[in-house]
Amino acid sequence: MNKKISKGAVLLMVALTAACAKPPSSIAPVSISTSNYQNYSCSQLSNEINLNARELAASEQRQRNAVAGDAVGVFLVLIPPSAFTGDASADVAMDKGEDIAMRRAFANRCI
Repeated sequence: MNKKISKGAVLLMVALTAACAKPPSSIAPVSISTSNYQNYSCSQLSNEINLNARELAASEQRQRNAVAGDAVGVFLVLIPPSAFTGDASADVAMDKGEDIAMRRAFANRCI
């Protein structure tokens, strides 16, 4: 009987940790075309890169908070809160993709 409980507990923990929020470094960027920025001047691109950097930092912080909340939630009640409340992974992926696209556009035209 102990083996069944142990196996069940292990399966439950694996399932719950799979539902947990990923750290920002594990989130892949969304692919965004540099053509989205073809009509931007170099100064506009520079401003947009700086704005997006702040947005990325904020979304990464929200995601880190979700990761921490999930760790506490799983520890206390075996349920990751982000399973119900969501996380910022989509924002992180989008902000990362925009950063890459804007920096490429800037490098191609402004450097």
